[in-house]
Amino acid sequence: MSEKCLYEVISPSDSVTFYAPNDSIARMVVLLVGEGKYGLTKEDGTQIDCMLLFMDDSQIDKKSQEWFGTSFGGVFDVFLAQHIPEVIDALNSFATMTPKERFMYDEAMKQFDRDGQERYRQIIQDKVRTSLNDICGRSWGIASVLSKRHSV
Repeated sequence: MSEKCLYEVISPSDSVTFYAPNDSIARMVVLLVGEGKYGLTKEDGTQIDCMLLFMDDSQIDKKSQEWFGTSFGGVFDVFLAQHIPEVIDALNSFATMTPKERFMYDEAMKQFDRDGQERYRQIIQDKVRTSLNDICGRSWGIASVLSKRHSV
């Protein structure tokens, strides 16, 4: 995952990290998972603008144009469709842990085959998640739906 950057979801619940190839994909997955309610920080500490919670429709449309080059009505038809594999990979990389903890998790995941990785990530999720707000479970569910719909 060296070509990908580590991001942290900013929410009032558990620390959640994930990988994405760029800020646009990272922003897209946080919007998909959090419906505009979460913030986003890059591993270098840069804040990535993606909160829509306190915006009206005209502000949201302006932000969408700025972020994705299209209105939100076209985001899922244009931007998302052009980046399905990257979005699915980013959604599947979500883990309930801080950026400092992420290295050990990634090293452990390398030791398993695909089925083992799935079991391990679920064990970690069950052990460390303290919030009922299951950000990782939601992200993995969205990735599964996108994979089935787009045969990825």
